Amino acid sequence: MRNLFYTLTAILAFATPMIHAQQFPWNAYFGGEGADFVTDIKQTTDNGFIIAGYGGENNSTKYAVLRIDQFGDLMWQQLINKDNYAEKAFNILITAENEFIVVGSATSGNRPWLVKLNQDGELIWTTTWTDQAPFNSALLSRGTLLPDGRIVVIGAEGQYGLQPNMFLVAADGQLIEQRSLVPVVPPGWLAGTFVNHIESTADGGFILTGSAGSGTASRAFLWKFDASADSTWVQHYTNSEAWMRSAEHVTQLADGGYLLTGIDAPNGNNSCVIRTDSQGNFMWYKSYPDTVYSQATAGIENQQGQFWITEKRYDGVGTPFFQSAMLTTDASGNLISRTAIMASDSSTAITNLVKTSDGGFVAAGEINEYLAVNEQDLFVLKSDALGNIAGVVLDYVWPGDVNYDGNVDMDDLMILGLTAGASGPPRWNASIDWTPQYVTDWADTVVTGVNFKHADTDGNGLVTIDDTLAISVNYGQTHLNLKASDQAKISGNDLFLDASQATLTDDQTVQIPVILGRADAPVSNLYGLRFSLSADSNFVLPTSFHIDFTGNWIGELSVNTWAIQQRVNNQWNDFGITRTDQVMNAGFGYLGLLTFKLREPLLPGQMLNLQLLISNLKAHQLNLETIPLLAGNNDITLTNSLTAINAPRQQKISLSPNPSSGNFKICHLSAGDEVRIYTASSQLAGTWLANDSCLTVSLEKTGIYLIEIRNHQKVEILKVVISR
Repeated sequence: MRNLFYTLTAILAFATPMIHAQQFPWNAYFGGEGADFVTDIKQTTDNGFIIAGYGGENNSTKYAVLRIDQFGDLMWQQLINKDNYAEKAFNILITAENEFIVVGSATSGNRPWLVKLNQDGELIWTTTWTDQAPFNSALLSRGTLLPDGRIVVIGAEGQYGLQPNMFLVAADGQLIEQRSLVPVVPPGWLAGTFVNHIESTADGGFILTGSAGSGTASRAFLWKFDASADSTWVQHYTNSEAWMRSAEHVTQLADGGYLLTGIDAPNGNNSCVIRTDSQGNFMWYKSYPDTVYSQATAGIENQQGQFWITEKRYDGVGTPFFQSAMLTTDASGNLISRTAIMASDSSTAITNLVKTSDGGFVAAGEINEYLAVNEQDLFVLKSDALGNIAGVVLDYVWPGDVNYDGNVDMDDLMILGLTAGASGPPRWNASIDWTPQYVTDWADTVVTGVNFKHADTDGNGLVTIDDTLAISVNYGQTHLNLKASDQAKISGNDLFLDASQATLTDDQTVQIPVILGRADAPVSNLYGLRFSLSADSNFVLPTSFHIDFTGNWIGELSVNTWAIQQRVNNQWNDFGITRTDQVMNAGFGYLGLLTFKLREPLLPGQMLNLQLLISNLKAHQLNLETIPLLAGNNDITLTNSLTAINAPRQQKISLSPNPSSGNFKICHLSAGDEVRIYTASSQLAGTWLANDSCLTVSLEKTGIYLIEIRNHQKVEILKVVISR
């Protein structure tokens, strides 16, 4: 790790991260000469992160500890060695005083070594009993904190570390006792109990997971300890329904149960998960096969009750180079998506995944830019609050999509002809399969700004006639997994009017929902935006334009969001909305309700086609960095399909809440009133008969609805907006 050095007495040098970004989501990596590995990452109280791992050169390793802020910028970093330059840190703990305890192994005998640092990275103490600990007693050692401040270190015993043991350490680093643990399976010839992960639990205790057995007979286990570090139960998943050979990670879920992530074969053929109840009893098992070897490295539960799972992907056993992916599953483990994560040309290995306080996650691991052994660097990836990482997933080559517009069609051949003969870096693990593949940008771009690398559809580093094969094979395929700046090119208008929900509230007043972002192309890191709106003044009164931003997804008006509008001239109207609390948001959907008046009323059954233009769109992040979004023409068809005349009552009928999430009340009705609700396209959604003054209605689908209230041939028409 270049430019990093720390001794037990002084800090000699600092380094800056090689890449960082001041935005959400973001990624950063840190490193230099030699191989560096992340073994643990945790969120600090200031919303930054503390990272533990190890690195070094020439078969020499040291503890590596880095602290970064919430934007991924380096605060401090340390390399710490004891005496033998064989130190490996396996995890890091945060004390009640917000200080840090690094747990790992040291000396040529793999003995436990603990180091305590203050918030500034300065050394407080190291364990003095390390040299007297048994040989190999800290193979893959990991630790946790008990409620009383004691530190638990789980290591191993014997030459091959086949039997786990425990060290109990006082808050000042002094050894209290060592316990030999009764293994899940008796140790034998290359058979034993191997602990891969330790996780604290909500009751103050902790849980262990790993693999117990021998070879193909080994299976995942779950081992629970209480707040006194005493064993309370153990589960060994040997049933045929739970084909997990080794669990690499365990996390406790909101209902007290557990999710184990790991592999289904000794060589890691497929990523898999086991779901248990709070006592570790088996509930279900899922495997996620693919065309390559895969190994689930960690899993967490998100705010929607879904699971995020990271995995390493590779072509052969023993390779030091990996691809990575993020799997999203539903609450039953059914796969929803598998998104590639490649942060370098050559290799990305995501090994750590932690839920963050904003509801998103942080992932960490290693990257390798040059396919050179011992050249790994530390890598950190932070999602936004919704788990989106679109802003940091680099643009991939989709074989056949030469013009990178999200579709494979004949337009791609036209671009291919422009790039014939070009050359550049070849792709690692290249194929013409319809999967995203990463490679460094080539030196040239076509006039549309698309890099030449997309023309190299077979990934051999040269554009030839052979690259037409991918167009033929993948013709008609589509994708939306593009970097943020390119998503707008293929998603149509990011800001638009929902023409299907355009309604006449009377024969002259028009209302249309304004939509920002789509489910397949949400807007991330939004702090504010402005835009202009115009229409043909022969049909529309420009002075009547108004947008009610109540219920928008950006923020709550007058609480954390402000909005204004300004008429520029007899045709243009400007609108703006911004957050006020220094917090960005991400999402898609309902932005507001546009209302305007026609110059002439529409007669019953009359139809009018309008074109409204949204222009001058500019969206930005908190740091005023522009978010690339598109807007344009909106074709609106209006039909006067109202079935009666709007007649007032003596007592005005009320409707609340409006907008509504689906359930609302209509009050001040009279007994016998007939209530009919129509969609914007005049389809009857339901009919109700009022028995008393209030009627509760529930509608499932979002949109604008017209409500007809009839009594003695008189009709009152109301409007309700359903948004979620």
